[in-house]
Amino acid sequence: MTELKTYQEYATSLHADIHAVVKDGLPRREVLLDWLDDFLLRAKKRGFQMVQADVDDLTALDQFVRINRIPATVRTALE
Repeated sequence: MTELKTYQEYATSLHADIHAVVKDGLPRREVLLDWLDDFLLRAKKRGFQMVQADVDDLTALDQFVRINRIPATVRTALE
């Protein structure tokens, strides 16, 4: 099982990649950043447990970044 820190680092990396895009260059950019901010806040709370939906969302965001040819940090696949 992947450690919580790995998920947090993955989300932080996605946040940096999406944040680097010019505001007009990515539709719904702020919504994506808000979701990542919310995830990172939830993940810092004591007793937080990752659920499959969060893993799926992080994976989908990574695919979205790559499909839209956003310069991206190299990330290993989540389990």
